[in-house]
Amino acid sequence: MKSAITCTLILSLLTAPACKAPQSNTGTASLVTETDTARLTDMVRQSGKSYVLVNFYTTYCKPCVKEMPELLSVSHKPESPVQLILVSLDEPEVETGVVASFLQRLRVDQPTYRLGLAQAEPFIRRYYPDWDRSVPLNLLYAQDGRLVEVTGITSEKEVEMIINHDLTFGR
Repeated sequence: MKSAITCTLILSLLTAPACKAPQSNTGTASLVTETDTARLTDMVRQSGKSYVLVNFYTTYCKPCVKEMPELLSVSHKPESPVQLILVSLDEPEVETGVVASFLQRLRVDQPTYRLGLAQAEPFIRRYYPDWDRSVPLNLLYAQDGRLVEVTGITSEKEVEMIINHDLTFGR
């Protein structure tokens, strides 16, 4: 009887529908959504902000965990010129629920996207040909579509400094 209950429980967990990220402090659910490079390109182009920071991360990456609060801080300031787009590069075997739990633990309260490494690599190499597949990887774009900066782990201060430099010298 016990094994039948256990099997039923396991099957129900395995066949559960796609997960929403858990509730944030503000009560806004973050949806973990599969995406592709065309949609990612459109999100960058259609941003209403002056800059778009695309952050590629994995759930098992310690530097990704370390920088996430800094990135969220940059994009959450009311006067921030930055839209943050979070993209998980976790392999397809990593369930959406694992990504959602990771985001909950870090109190991420915004939409997050999943893109397989095989899909992401050509997109990233178009802008950063020497990419060695390490994460975190941050691509900062200006509103005109120009790639402003490529960084690994970054901080709120570094992003602000890059933007100030771009506003002064980049155009």
